[in-house]
Amino acid sequence: MYQRKLKFQPPEKKAGSDKVRLIAAVSVTALAIILIYLYISSGSDNDNPVNIEKISRHVTKEIISKDIDSVLFSFGIKREWIKEVPLKESIPSRENMISKEIKIPSDLLTIELNYELTNYFKSVNLKDRAAEDPKTKNLVISIYTPGDSADKLTGKLNFIYTDSVRRNASEVCIILDSLDFYPLGDVQKILSSPENFSLFLPMRNDKADYQSDIQESGKDYVIDFIIGDENDVAADFKSDMSEKIWKSKVKTVSVSYAGTSGIILTDRKDLKEFTNLIREEFTKNEMKVFSDSFFTPLKTNDQKINSLFENIVSNSVPGKRFQIYAVNMSPEEFKEYESKVYSLKKLGYKFIRFSEAMKRLSSEQ
Repeated sequence: MYQRKLKFQPPEKKAGSDKVRLIAAVSVTALAIILIYLYISSGSDNDNPVNIEKISRHVTKEIISKDIDSVLFSFGIKREWIKEVPLKESIPSRENMISKEIKIPSDLLTIELNYELTNYFKSVNLKDRAAEDPKTKNLVISIYTPGDSADKLTGKLNFIYTDSVRRNASEVCIILDSLDFYPLGDVQKILSSPENFSLFLPMRNDKADYQSDIQESGKDYVIDFIIGDENDVAADFKSDMSEKIWKSKVKTVSVSYAGTSGIILTDRKDLKEFTNLIREEFTKNEMKVFSDSFFTPLKTNDQKINSLFENIVSNSVPGKRFQIYAVNMSPEEFKEYESKVYSLKKLGYKFIRFSEAMKRLSSEQ
């Protein structure tokens, strides 16, 4: 497409040129004034209430106290464990001080709690100093308002460990299912995650590269075998198999996958007698065998990770220490899981491997 090339030429002095330049300068100035006015006017409305709130917000004792409680609640600390107490120190304006005594359970790490409180105090221009009792591990956090000559004591938080309180949180085992349906490169990234989880080992012959990476990763893995009748095309052990064939298959698995944390037998057709024979044969070959009845039912929607967490919280009832979920997560969903799981850990949930869960369950029986 043809474009006209502009060539610089000195302006000719013509009659009235000064007048034209004067009119142009006045127009540009007027336009600039209008734009500045519009910019200032747009900043004075309510289109950005968050920034206005941030600038004009006056942080009072009541606001700080509520914010501290919000941090405590995020760690599973219940309201009834928090008590307002008078300060022991003789200080002027004691009525404006924040003073709380907080009971905490033995499984709560004060280092994480202290870290989040410190970040909060920084956000409201306060300082804090923590002192831990070496014997009891109880923690006292003193809060200060920075001053020109010296920091002013603003409050104290006294954290006391006690056996009388316990967070209503379970130990959770997540077993990732069907990873072989996703690209191997994405699966390798999942395997490098520091999170605690287990996996189902894919058993198809064309998935040897997935098997190899899972086994070499050092991750905890289990093997799921489906038991069905002669019409069940997906069954790994069929009731019409000869004894020699299914025993040989059990032997091969026990030798090739000795590192598995367990064998899961899923009986689709209620073939109890045949299932017991398979179980006994695996046990003879020193393999640990479990029923799929260990799994906690999982109800999910389009927001799989959020609904998984909702299931975990709703299933945390007194007396139920363990939850085991078989979950199919895409690589994108696993990234979301990694980014959000800390919110449950703060509440006291512990995420463990399948082998750990079974070991603890067996020790309690």
